Amino acid sequence: MRSENEKGFTDEICHVLGINPPKNTDIVYYKLSAKILLKIAPKLPEWNLKERQNEGPTVSAFIDLAKIMPHAIFGGYIVGKERDDERVSIDTVIFPSTKENAQLAYKTLQPVDKPDEDQTINEKKRWWWD
Repeated sequence: MRSENEKGFTDEICHVLGINPPKNTDIVYYKLSAKILLKIAPKLPEWNLKERQNEGPTVSAFIDLAKIMPHAIFGGYIVGKERDDERVSIDTVIFPSTKENAQLAYKTLQPVDKPDEDQTINEKKRWWWD
């Protein structure tokens, strides 16, 4: 349940990421390292940890993956406090492309559905849920 005293939590997240808070628009971020994701994780409200982009993994599942796959890169977007649906969403993960990593990532993420995009580029696996 969202509470009024949580409103504006994305401002602090943006500060950690070194970007300006959004003004009625989404901000797309990329190349968010596992280390930075773990740094912002404690600043996320409990309800935001349960958020998911469509049928993808929850934010909490991406955080769990960051704990065990420190070389992973994460992407998504931030919706700022000026909107009623303020949140941090994660919809992308990039990791070294090995069968073991893919199995570990899928087991940890437990998405409702397969990624909308599953690419391998320069020995990196990229999964994205639209």
